[in-house]
Amino acid sequence: MPLASDELSRRSMLRVFGTVGLGLLTQPVLSAEPSPEPFTPKGLMKDLPEEAFSKPRAIFKQRGGFDLDDPAQLARARLKSIFSLDGSKSHVLRMSRSLICPPGKPAQTLVNELQYWYSFIELVKTDERTGEPSEVITHSVFTRVAVDPNTLAPKRTINVAETGETLYVPDTLFAASVKMDLLTGKEGRIDKGKTNSTVEAGPTLPYLKLGPDVVFLAKGGPNTEGPHQPQVDMSSWATPLDELMDETTAAATARYSFAGVGRKGLYAWAKSYGGSEETQILNHKTGIKTPTFDELPDAIKTIMTQEYSDRT
Repeated sequence: MPLASDELSRRSMLRVFGTVGLGLLTQPVLSAEPSPEPFTPKGLMKDLPEEAFSKPRAIFKQRGGFDLDDPAQLARARLKSIFSLDGSKSHVLRMSRSLICPPGKPAQTLVNELQYWYSFIELVKTDERTGEPSEVITHSVFTRVAVDPNTLAPKRTINVAETGETLYVPDTLFAASVKMDLLTGKEGRIDKGKTNSTVEAGPTLPYLKLGPDVVFLAKGGPNTEGPHQPQVDMSSWATPLDELMDETTAAATARYSFAGVGRKGLYAWAKSYGGSEETQILNHKTGIKTPTFDELPDAIKTIMTQEYSDRT
């Protein structure tokens, strides 16, 4: 059975700040008619509240030389890989491809998207023993646009060969705030000033040293039994070890990777394509994180400056 919409929202939020990122679970329903209005996933904000920008930012003293076997230092290292430790914004570009995989038939790429994501960290509480932030709120703004895979220019239509239909893909705009306790591992989404979902992070997530990189592996959503299976995802952030350990920098570059698969019935947008309920959707994302907006590729900078300058 398909999961309830509130469960989809909960899972997707856990993925964002479990270092996975919102993926298939926040796709819009596609339409045979042009949709001038951008799509915001149910249960999420379109924009951050104004007060989020005026709150004190988290400034970390330790910015390198991390002991990755110490849970608190590992948490700070992860934040340096994904965010920035000096209160400034971090910037992420992801390219996403969604494929529909009907049983017994070749898979087809349906949607190609670019997603820009900026984040910053708000200070909530400081550990009196170390002087380091112990509770923080990560604030993020996401903008996703369907593009032509060859030119990377916006292309908000999809031609479905099986049906001859032309479907329209609205832009996806949303924002998210998540409160994180860096000492206990608890985290929860903030909605209208209240924490409405808190989860225990559980055992420290693994990391790998692969050549010159440190790869932070991510926790996915709950993997439960039921007719919705198969449903699974995995993701990682890879950061150069020398950048991560550099004590003179507050942010490191990173490469992001995500793959997820699930039955068509889990995703409202996939119902537009008809076909068997055994059909599966495969989503793959790859991306980069940079300390500044100017360091991002020109394709996303053009889209954001021309169409969404208020979301950078």
